[in-house]
Amino acid sequence: MKSLLLFLQKYKAFITLLLLEAFCVILIVQNSHYHRALFFNSSNAAIASVLGVSNQIRNYFHLQEENDKLAKENTALRNLMKNFSRNPAAFQYDSVRQFSYIRARVIDNSVNKRHNLITINVGARHGIKKDMGVIGGGGIVGKTRYISANFTLVTSLLHTETMVPAL
Repeated sequence: MKSLLLFLQKYKAFITLLLLEAFCVILIVQNSHYHRALFFNSSNAAIASVLGVSNQIRNYFHLQEENDKLAKENTALRNLMKNFSRNPAAFQYDSVRQFSYIRARVIDNSVNKRHNLITINVGARHGIKKDMGVIGGGGIVGKTRYISANFTLVTSLLHTETMVPAL
């Protein structure tokens, strides 16, 4: 115990410096949208893995809700299929396919900040590019902004700079 106290006393200035630097980095990353994105893109996959595990645990507790939503969606799709079989001429596919779907999972999401971001678990390796639209079961979510190999930061509709063209 005495050696620990001697060590702390001998290196107290250096330890104080390290603590203050860590505190400053935390403040910068939390309060600056640019630095937060830079930190995310330059950090290793361990951070994203930890967020992924915590998200999987959280999702496990919402499986019943998800099953109910899927059952309702299946019912709606079955009803649409009946309409297709009754009047196939009304549902001709005559336009060129302009987009494709890529399945992704939300790893992290902020909703109470000025610059709200969503982290998803797909990136450039999966075909994601900057400014792609992101949609979910309820409609438009946002658009892609910062892309790494395996993860993407999405600016949500709650983000102050997100603009969506509409007719």
